Amino acid sequence: MDYVRRQILASLAALGTTAALPSLDNLRHLMGPDRVQDWEEIVWERALAFHTHPIPDLVKDLAQDVIDIQQNLQRLGSGSATAVSWQRINAQLLCLLARALGSAGHPRESRGWWNKAREAAEFSGDGQLLAYILSKQAVQGLYEHRPVPVLLNNADEALAAAEGAPCAGATMALAVQAQIRAMQGNRDGSLAALREQAQVFKLLPSSVRDDHDSAFGWPEERLMHTRSFATIYGSNMPNDDEAQRAALASYPKSNARGRAQLRLHRALHHVRSGDIVAGLDLARDAIAELPEHDRTIFVRFDAEAVLTAVPQSLQGKRQQAAAVEYQRVLALPPSSVSDV
Repeated sequence: MDYVRRQILASLAALGTTAALPSLDNLRHLMGPDRVQDWEEIVWERALAFHTHPIPDLVKDLAQDVIDIQQNLQRLGSGSATAVSWQRINAQLLCLLARALGSAGHPRESRGWWNKAREAAEFSGDGQLLAYILSKQAVQGLYEHRPVPVLLNNADEALAAAEGAPCAGATMALAVQAQIRAMQGNRDGSLAALREQAQVFKLLPSSVRDDHDSAFGWPEERLMHTRSFATIYGSNMPNDDEAQRAALASYPKSNARGRAQLRLHRALHHVRSGDIVAGLDLARDAIAELPEHDRTIFVRFDAEAVLTAVPQSLQGKRQQAAAVEYQRVLALPPSSVSDV
């Protein structure tokens, strides 16, 4: 318990925030053990808030949740009949905490919580939850520029944990494979993974496929996002304008981060196609409309890719002005863009 508390405080410090963590003698625990059903509702509430609430607020809430769950696990003991159910809740909350810290740009702090989430999922015996955690960690690692062999190993482990069951973890593992192969120039391998992913998606339970709002859902816009990423970052892939448009049309208005990423994909395509001003203007608007707390590592990955695609020698004052303005919105130093 003390170790968990120290790790949470360190993670909060890295995020530049603090939280009033509950003490070990929290009075409400004197009333008896919590109910699993109540905590399942809390997990669902956190998952629904994940794409819409400020990340610092999420981290504070999840940090306190994790402390409370550890207290329940301590009181119950590993031999309790409900220990498996509690560990499943523990794994879900740890996963959300790891994701939130990673999204905020703190990979070191995030990584330890991913490991704890994996351990809890293994203890719970829920293979599909384990697949979800492994594949989500791989997705985050892709945006953190982690070594490709590590990411592919996570994807392979996720597929093995799913044991052939159609689940969110399996679709995400195939997404990682498709995206990495595309970035490596392996067009056939990427397209094969995308086809397999589409087949698995059709078999997903409706509770997962129709869930557009929570962090645990995997609706069609996620499928389109995978295709968009693979084709826009693939060195040997055709641009999939249809996937970009379909994903953007499907994303809930409340998921501003996801919508911004798709707009940045389109901006990147414009810049690469030579329509630099239009691309930079689109990217600038996508970033400018996001509050600072929504500019996650995923958004910044796409935003910086747009800037990287800008030619070294800009043609004319309009291109130069668009590049400087975009640079200003990204809060990058002026030297990032070459003069005419």
